[in-house]
Amino acid sequence: MSNKKEITIEDLAGMVQRGFVQMDKRFEQVDKRFEQVDKRFERMEKRLDKIERELKEIRMDLDDLKLRVGEFALKFELKEIEKRLRRIELQFEIEK
Repeated sequence: MSNKKEITIEDLAGMVQRGFVQMDKRFEQVDKRFEQVDKRFERMEKRLDKIERELKEIRMDLDDLKLRVGEFALKFELKEIEKRLRRIELQFEIEK
């Protein structure tokens, strides 16, 4: 004789229901983890936006600095040329 227990439809329904309850709990955990990941992505996006703004400001400052250095170099060269011209004028006794 076999000691098999007969499973009723109610037993099967209970098993299926418990399985769905477990799956619901797992999905809730997965949803919570996705929410955490979404929050982390939002924070990272804000940080990247800030870095992009700062980089843009740095580039603008660098462009401005390049212009100023270029102007300074031209002024310096002009002063050097003026000094050389004065020496030549003095050497050849040329009056202004």
